[in-house]
Amino acid sequence: MNEKLTALAARIRTAPDHDALDRIIGTIYTDNDLSRDQRADLKALIDERHGELTFAERPKTPLEKDAEKRRDKALTGMGIDPRPPDRQTAVLGRMLSEGFTEGDIGAGVTAIKKSAKVDMVVQDASKLYNVPAGFILLFDGKPYVLKEGMLWKLKEFGFRSVDVEITPDPDHEGGFLGEAKITPNLRDKDYELLEKLAAQPEMLREIYRDLMRPTVAHSSANKDNLKPHQLKYAREMCETRAILRAARVYTGCGMSTPEEEA
Repeated sequence: MNEKLTALAARIRTAPDHDALDRIIGTIYTDNDLSRDQRADLKALIDERHGELTFAERPKTPLEKDAEKRRDKALTGMGIDPRPPDRQTAVLGRMLSEGFTEGDIGAGVTAIKKSAKVDMVVQDASKLYNVPAGFILLFDGKPYVLKEGMLWKLKEFGFRSVDVEITPDPDHEGGFLGEAKITPNLRDKDYELLEKLAAQPEMLREIYRDLMRPTVAHSSANKDNLKPHQLKYAREMCETRAILRAARVYTGCGMSTPEEEA
């Protein structure tokens, strides 16, 4: 069984197009050897691969271009040149020809190496998690996805509803606990699959429950994990954290958001 799951997962991750994924999902839901949880895990991989293919096919939107500009501005504010290394090398060439000192050029080389490392980490994270680079910032060597980027990724995946429940934290005065549920939206191929199973009501009900199973995540916000200026917004921070954590699990994004950090 483990070999079968590994083979199916490999087929999903290397599927060249959406049609190939549709054929694989048909195989998954007609294989009686797979458990409900195994089907759910494989479906999550299929959803992630659909997102990768969709992202690869689409051009940058004005919002993404604007996000990249804001990222460049943020990097510039931190003293990091956001320009690609090849253009920076040209700048150093001009510095040499214009008589800059060795110290100036040494500082320029250091800036290039720092910027190239930042750009490499951001670009790698962008490709790995299918998030536009403009929505990613690097802090202390670790990539973070901005809240706007996480919501963009959630929208790209598609969903039926996002429900959040916030309750007071009994262990922390003025603190809150949150639970977010993201319910998926059925796609055309899901409806086609359910139609094929109309003659098998038990299997139909089981698969429908699998398809509509919500992704659940929890959060907390209190004086121990909020900055002083955030305490008066503890409820809102708790809600935001719950939604973003659920969205990260739902979309398979491994990067944290700044809002989740204490």
